[in-house]
Amino acid sequence: MVMVVILSSCQHKKNEPTTTEIPATDTATVAPSFFPVTAYLEGQIVEIKNAHKKITAYHTANQQTDSILVAANQMDSIFSDFVMPNIDSTTLARYFKETKFEDQTLNAITLSYDAKEMLPDTILWQHWDIYIQPETNEVERIYLVKTLPNNTTLQLTWIPGSLCKKTYIAEGDATQKMMVSETTYQWK
Repeated sequence: MVMVVILSSCQHKKNEPTTTEIPATDTATVAPSFFPVTAYLEGQIVEIKNAHKKITAYHTANQQTDSILVAANQMDSIFSDFVMPNIDSTTLARYFKETKFEDQTLNAITLSYDAKEMLPDTILWQHWDIYIQPETNEVERIYLVKTLPNNTTLQLTWIPGSLCKKTYIAEGDATQKMMVSETTYQWK
């Protein structure tokens, strides 16, 4: 009787479907399919303009903050730093690697893009991150870093539906960085 049970359990295991593991993909050797940052931001800008939202700019420099209202016809020039040069896989895939991970502390899926090698002078982007809410697949935040002339770095943060921020950082000697100015644009 024991032998019958053992044989039948062995046969049962043979008939169970087997699982195969999917081989890991090395994203460093595969051309990444970048999140369409430029197209996304251009869509956000059009949405803000079409909704006739009131935009207030809060500009901080020399430890003083001023606020002004921004007219809709100024929006394309104000937000041009966010969309130029274009972030797309066609132009930048050979220069940047894409890293995807789920950040439990932020409860977000993070797409992070870093330079693979020394970048040509024509590529101003240094790094960018996209934070996506895993349950809704909606973008929560975009963070971009761009190099400008005169040893200045521009950090750009876009939070859909509410605000964006430009921070200019001047680099002095090797140990000193200094925030030159910061402007936050809020829309309602």
